[in-house]
Amino acid sequence: MNLFLVKGRLLRMIADYYALEKIYTLESALQYMQGKLNQPRLVFKLRQGIVQRKADVALVGAMIALLPKEKKEFFRLRYQKTMPLVFVAPKLYISPKVAGAWNAEILERLYALREGIVGDLILSPQALCAVESYLNTISDFFLAEGAKYADPVYIRQLENRRDSLYQLRLYMEQYLENVNAQERQLLLCWCNDPCLTYVELAGRFYVSESTAGRYVLRFKGAMFIFWEALRKENAGEKRDRFC
Repeated sequence: MNLFLVKGRLLRMIADYYALEKIYTLESALQYMQGKLNQPRLVFKLRQGIVQRKADVALVGAMIALLPKEKKEFFRLRYQKTMPLVFVAPKLYISPKVAGAWNAEILERLYALREGIVGDLILSPQALCAVESYLNTISDFFLAEGAKYADPVYIRQLENRRDSLYQLRLYMEQYLENVNAQERQLLLCWCNDPCLTYVELAGRFYVSESTAGRYVLRFKGAMFIFWEALRKENAGEKRDRFC
């Protein structure tokens, strides 16, 4: 992913998270004005923008909840206190290079959540649940208020993506239930912080580096095989509809 192309949108999501009252103010103003505006399509577009921003804020909150303790503090200093990375680094006893890597990782994770991109950064039941909730908020708005203005193909895409992620989450939860307790805890730890190395995981859970790697690679392989099969199945259903 080229962060440069989407960084502005991601930073606006984070800014909205720390200024949620502004969105509520906009929503109140729109409720007051919509009775005076005889332009239902314009009102729909304005309401869509507000719903999108509220959903974005909820997604940022979900992402923060998934971060490990030290990265939560990094996020607070960087984005709530708006401190430059060179000042954040010494406060957390890390190098500016590590601070830059953490910042890029957080933005990549937020982008992956927003777009529902299945990969290392959202391979956890909690992350998938957050994406499902995000997609539900947007699709419910279209179905309840704007079906006549929205593109039905777009709505169907939202629903299909949400349903696919739901199936992946159920499969993931089933997989984690069927492994031993030590492997489950190690995998959940990696899910919440996928930048942890096998050496770090091995040290935390008192296993060898090769065992930690085997657990993670087996888990990732199972998830990606299931996800690819699901995508092929959905693609086949689409072709059948057009035949």
